Amino acid sequence: MSKRYYPIAAITAVLCLVAVFGYLHIAPAQGTPPRIVLDNAGGRVLFSHGHHADDLGLACGDCHHDGADPMNPEACGSCHPAAFDAAFKATHRTAFKSIDACTRCHAAPPKADQTATDQPDVSGIPLRTDALHAQCMNCHESMGAGPFGKESCNACHLQRK
Repeated sequence: MSKRYYPIAAITAVLCLVAVFGYLHIAPAQGTPPRIVLDNAGGRVLFSHGHHADDLGLACGDCHHDGADPMNPEACGSCHPAAFDAAFKATHRTAFKSIDACTRCHAAPPKADQTATDQPDVSGIPLRTDALHAQCMNCHESMGAGPFGKESCNACHLQRK
């Protein structure tokens, strides 16, 4: 091998070692995410998760309920859909990390041949919009801090362009 190829081979070897280390290195556990974007029909909501959790001292269970894993909670839409329609019924089975979550609404984990009479009564489960509005606005109202109320939508919802 010509001497001019030694630097190229050395650089290639170093880059391969860096790539292998990067692939095998386990990333440290993430803390509270600083911000979360909630995309919805009313305009995106930029939620300051870090402010609510770290600055205000709210515990995970204050917002995430049903024994949610604080480091990896279920998406709100898993239980609180936009509508209890055919699309939700067809896809919500795949939204949960464990079959244990089924018993939040169902008496037992559902079977593939489940009939309409086996379906849970969803009348007491708020839709996603109602659940989030109630949670956010009720908390803000009880603390005496805005925004809350129907006229203050743009305080949280970013206007669409």
